[in-house]
Amino acid sequence: MKAGAVSMMPRIARAEEKAPKLPGVRALIRRAQPEVYDGADLRFIGMPVGGLFAGTVYLGGDGQLWNWDIFNQVRLGCVERAPTTFMGDTLNAMGGANYVDPVRQQSPFLQRHRLLIEEGEFRPVRFGQIQFRGEYPVGKVSYSGADADVEMSLEAFSPFCPQDVDSSSFPATTLAFRIRNTGQTPHRIRIQYESENPVLVNSRKTRGDALQTASATPTGGIRFGAQAKPKHAALRQEIRYEDWSSGTYGKWSATGTAFGAGPQKVTNLPSYMGSVHAGTEFVVNSHQTRNGEDVVKGDAHVGSLRSPSFTVERNYINLRVGGGAHKGQTCVNLVVGGQIIRTVTGRDSNVMNWESFGVEEFVGKTAYLEVVDQATGGWGQISLGEVIFADEPAELENLAKLPDFGTFCVDVVEGANHQVLNPERAEIGRTVTLKPGESTTVTLVVAWHFPNCGLNLPGKRNWYAKRWKDAEAVSHELISRWPSLQATTRKWNETWYDS
Repeated sequence: MKAGAVSMMPRIARAEEKAPKLPGVRALIRRAQPEVYDGADLRFIGMPVGGLFAGTVYLGGDGQLWNWDIFNQVRLGCVERAPTTFMGDTLNAMGGANYVDPVRQQSPFLQRHRLLIEEGEFRPVRFGQIQFRGEYPVGKVSYSGADADVEMSLEAFSPFCPQDVDSSSFPATTLAFRIRNTGQTPHRIRIQYESENPVLVNSRKTRGDALQTASATPTGGIRFGAQAKPKHAALRQEIRYEDWSSGTYGKWSATGTAFGAGPQKVTNLPSYMGSVHAGTEFVVNSHQTRNGEDVVKGDAHVGSLRSPSFTVERNYINLRVGGGAHKGQTCVNLVVGGQIIRTVTGRDSNVMNWESFGVEEFVGKTAYLEVVDQATGGWGQISLGEVIFADEPAELENLAKLPDFGTFCVDVVEGANHQVLNPERAEIGRTVTLKPGESTTVTLVVAWHFPNCGLNLPGKRNWYAKRWKDAEAVSHELISRWPSLQATTRKWNETWYDS
């Protein structure tokens, strides 16, 4: 072969070069064992168990439901969380925070399921061992080592029927419990679900014009809702607490650099902010450009502004608010007894909107307002205009148009025989007596119906709102079709994981 030529002959491996050892065919097709989690690993599990296009509800490693991203809120990532620091960088939910610091179970409202022993001393059963196995769309949880002669398993899922979108898109999830008496005597047990009313779970923090409601379904379930409060027959004169007309903070006290020495004249605000709809000559504004800062540096200032203490004299505190939507960072807080009892943020907009704190239960109490800017990035600013004490809220958006307005329903497929009902919190359950060695199944259906799209979406109504009028209708259809829906879901699950 001539110098510089390239040989096309195959290269012969030398004796000392051993080919990598490949697994045999038997090893490749050998059935593996399913991954099972227990102990500390259960803290980091979040398996989606809601229907298609219906929001996100997670099943935790202990079998409890969490996250509840069903209220059409504008937020980063599927789980709301505070930023975290990793290798010197600050990460938010969209930037990898959940990977370097996984979130634990959280819920915007209190809810849980429990197994209770009804005989003798009425008490919840405690389990020493919990194991989780995820087999989408079914989450499987086993409970053992109880402090009573019972064992329990749970299969949680929303119906999943291949090539049938309608049957796979219920805004609901199901919890099917299998309980067995492992003792030598009969046991009277109850599967119980307890829940706060989640309707208007976010809006209630700033609005006091809603009444929570609760009613029973024909099958013994519970249905949560909300409606507008009746207007007061006799309205007292409004009290204009603050409108900044003096051009000073008066007795308000400022900290940090965000709020400067006094309120800003609306006509002196940067032109790029546009019309802020202040309604007054001066406003509080923490976008600090008084010293020539640009738009980025203007949002980098932080600080707070606190009002003098006052006595709550009317049923509502109405206030104009604009700026960033960072919870706890760009906000106006109402503080009573050292506790923040009401809070509101801006809407990531310079436009100032009327907001209302319902404070009827705090009339006669001493309170103060606190304007907070602790955000330094985009929309790191807050604005406050007029503050008015009144007996009815400012002109607010109709309750029925709010993103978290709707209904929430919990029912039992086999029929509920226990119910405690009130508008704020309720419980539902099924009680059975099990002979030694006997088993039973109790299936909870948890359905939701929050029809209005979030403000960040182009549509007005969620897809499922066209099919069902409320959560009770969702639950009713799911229960009426339960035999076929659960059979198809389980068949798909068994076929996939047995293949």
